[in-house]
Amino acid sequence: MLSEILKTQTSVNHLLLEKKLVSFMKTIRTEADYARFLALFYGYFGALELSINKCLNASIIPDYENRRKTEALKIDLKILNQEDLKLAASELLPVIENHLQSLGALYVIEGSTLGGKIISKMIKQQLKTEIMAFTFFTGYGDQSANMWNSFTHILNSITQPDQIGIIVESANVTFQKFSFWFDFYEQKHRLFIE
Repeated sequence: MLSEILKTQTSVNHLLLEKKLVSFMKTIRTEADYARFLALFYGYFGALELSINKCLNASIIPDYENRRKTEALKIDLKILNQEDLKLAASELLPVIENHLQSLGALYVIEGSTLGGKIISKMIKQQLKTEIMAFTFFTGYGDQSANMWNSFTHILNSITQPDQIGIIVESANVTFQKFSFWFDFYEQKHRLFIE
């Protein structure tokens, strides 16, 4: 099944990115820190979704309109008084030219919703505040498992080896480019605050 192939064959890049994100999360102590963390996701996911939107629609993913993350990030960032938001430049994004590459990139985005409950709990404890800026990390709420299962069902319907290869490659590049975006974002932020 493609979902298992993706999990196995993207694990190295997934773990490298996850390590960076978890290290960042552990440093969050203020609302400004949290806003910076959300802006990191917004910059990458917002630009990535624009590319995906050109190649995916309801004929491929029936509930695709409900799977977009950019609006949830905007809501949270507005609550945190952050509205001057920047998107990643195209050279920092994976190439998305067809629906198979879009599915690989969407695998990364959809996977980010799975740990949202744990992430939001951790950040709330670190902030020691009752801010309500957790729309993005709430994901699909009680429907998160169902949404993930319906997405992997679509992935698992793809069985042709050449198509599987394109999707796996796209997912790996999406993880890698997110990691590059993280480094670029952090370097830019350090230069800005010094």
